[in-house]
Amino acid sequence: MNRWPTPARAQEYMQQFFISRDGAVWRLFGRKRQLMDEAALMESVESTASRAAAIEDVDRLVLDIRAGRIEVFVLADSTGELLRIYIL
Repeated sequence: MNRWPTPARAQEYMQQFFISRDGAVWRLFGRKRQLMDEAALMESVESTASRAAAIEDVDRLVLDIRAGRIEVFVLADSTGELLRIYIL
């Protein structure tokens, strides 16, 4: 018997948050800061490049949230746990 959740069941275990637009932007700025700190500690070029791409994705997401184009998004925190964020 498989004890690990399947991808379909993994959605059931995802934490969900309902926050304001400003709260979502601040949460993303915090994640961006974590990614920048992780990139500064990386030694390999590939890892640094992937962190740079993730930082660009966060920046794009911030712009979309501020413009009101996004109401729900999924964010991985520093531990890799997925969070579903609903913008009020």
